[in-house]
Amino acid sequence: MTDRDGGRMPRTLADLCDIQIGLVVRPEEFREVGVPVVGARDLVGHRLTRVPERHLDPDGRRPGRDYRLSAGDVLLTRSGTVGRVALVTEAEQGWLNGPHLIRLRVRDPAAVDSAYLVAYLSAPATQRWFQRVATGSAVQHVSLRMLGQLSVRLPPPAEQHEVGRMLAALDDKVRAHEEVVRATRALRGALADLLTSGDAPDDGIASSR
Repeated sequence: MTDRDGGRMPRTLADLCDIQIGLVVRPEEFREVGVPVVGARDLVGHRLTRVPERHLDPDGRRPGRDYRLSAGDVLLTRSGTVGRVALVTEAEQGWLNGPHLIRLRVRDPAAVDSAYLVAYLSAPATQRWFQRVATGSAVQHVSLRMLGQLSVRLPPPAEQHEVGRMLAALDDKVRAHEEVVRATRALRGALADLLTSGDAPDDGIASSR
């Protein structure tokens, strides 16, 4: 279906994706090692860029099979900072979709590019939509019903792929710069400790008395 301008008519997110709330886990069930459980804190720069701190026992009795992630899944925060989004890659396949997240699994990958969907969901206009529909005072959240009603503009697949590729490349650059900033801050902190501890050699850095 096309609109008057020749573009594809918007579809709702519920039309395009299976939408699932993440696994609810009691704090005492988490382990230091096991199957990684993704939480909101693990969504950074539109990717899962850190190994989750929380895990579940792979031999436990929890029904985790339906919550396992696959490459191409899209994760979205549904409470707290609503609307943060990340693409699951092959490196995270088999991890578990954890608390406070919604998993979007595209029904027809030939028609909907997952990277484009990440780009669409993270666009400022869509982020403003999340802020409008979020409810709650102390902690905001978005309901599955409202999320499913989100209108998604779908250009032809080739255009979707190009948009997703371009923005993913920019995301890679942003993450690389953020890593440099973090490393530089850590170096600055270590150097400040050394230079102010009195243990550093006096080679002219300090003013002579």
